Amino acid sequence: MKIHFILHEAFEAPGAYLAWAALSGHDISTTKVYQYEKLPENADSFDFLIVMGGPQSPIGDNSEFPYFDAKAEIELIRKAVKANKFVVGVCLGAQLLGEAFGGKTKKALSMK
Repeated sequence: MKIHFILHEAFEAPGAYLAWAALSGHDISTTKVYQYEKLPENADSFDFLIVMGGPQSPIGDNSEFPYFDAKAEIELIRKAVKANKFVVGVCLGAQLLGEAFGGKTKKALSMK
């Protein structure tokens, strides 16, 4: 199986997912968006997409993260789902997955 990881920050590593994929003998590829790497144009190059977390948000101001394009990631997730690929989202990745399926991310309420 070909597994593609989308990584938003160096400190948001795929951890156990990467270890499982490597131990299982799967082919691994990554897009490190924080290094301005381009997302795959379509889902042809992978069987399983894992979208990791990060401090970004699918909504609102992401001006401090000029490399992050929520719309492009949501579109890739939609393409992967349409192509019957497996998709997992972790933290930010789960929010992007929810947005791809029509859900709406809301800002957290202040705990003051």
